[in-house]
Amino acid sequence: MTRLAEYDLPDVYRLLRGWKARGASWYPIRKKGTVVGRRFDHIFASNSLNASGCRYIDNARRNGLSDHSPVVAEFELCKANS
Repeated sequence: MTRLAEYDLPDVYRLLRGWKARGASWYPIRKKGTVVGRRFDHIFASNSLNASGCRYIDNARRNGLSDHSPVVAEFELCKANS
């Protein structure tokens, strides 16, 4: 999926937060109690949409509304000309 950026469809979360960010959308339950989050949910968007924010909403998962945390992105569609 990293090659989608070659077609102007970068992963918005990675674009804005980099590779060190540890956000995740799904957390498997393991027998030994270790928790390792996985990023199964992504938003890919053209750079022309001017992504300005991207985050996972963990409260939805923690409150039992889903087994995944929704991912939300914000865009600045009309960038002001300077």
